[in-house]
Amino acid sequence: MSEWIDPDLDFASHYDREGDPDRDCERLYLWHQALCSRPVDGVGPFEIEVSHDWSYGLMLRSPDGAAFRLGSDAIIPTWSTPGWTYRFPPDLVAEIQRDVDGFLRVASTFGAYVLFPRNGLGQTGPTINQARGVHPQIADRFDLTLECIRRHYLDPRWKARWRIGSTTTATSSNCSEISIRTFASFSWTIW
Repeated sequence: MSEWIDPDLDFASHYDREGDPDRDCERLYLWHQALCSRPVDGVGPFEIEVSHDWSYGLMLRSPDGAAFRLGSDAIIPTWSTPGWTYRFPPDLVAEIQRDVDGFLRVASTFGAYVLFPRNGLGQTGPTINQARGVHPQIADRFDLTLECIRRHYLDPRWKARWRIGSTTTATSSNCSEISIRTFASFSWTIW
């Protein structure tokens, strides 16, 4: 498999064509499929297939017949989210903007992409990472996505509000609202 998956290949060229690797790149999903199809003791076996309707995704089917649609999402900010510059001191913004192309190339390699369950009716909506990542007060803060996932597993009240594979679109917005309330006052210094 290591000969087949190139960890240095960047998917940034999809952005150049006004695309998005998460949505438009079959190769990205074939690589996810190859890694996720490996046997793991005590887990599965799962049937995993690359799907494509309005975008690429992975369909995961468990032995009991449950099906989940997974979407790939980069966990490294591309610094293209509107409004990110007001969070940082001007000298840091200038430094990032000088090297944004080089950073985008590194941030677009396979290791930057993680699979998340899709939310919404028919599991066609955004992943939790995508849903909270486009909110202007959160902007590509992956640490906030991790906090939502952590709370899901630690606090039973979260399990009632944010269920993976839920059929309501409220699943991602609940996490975004709580993230904003909990973390919006954090200073940029926590980076």
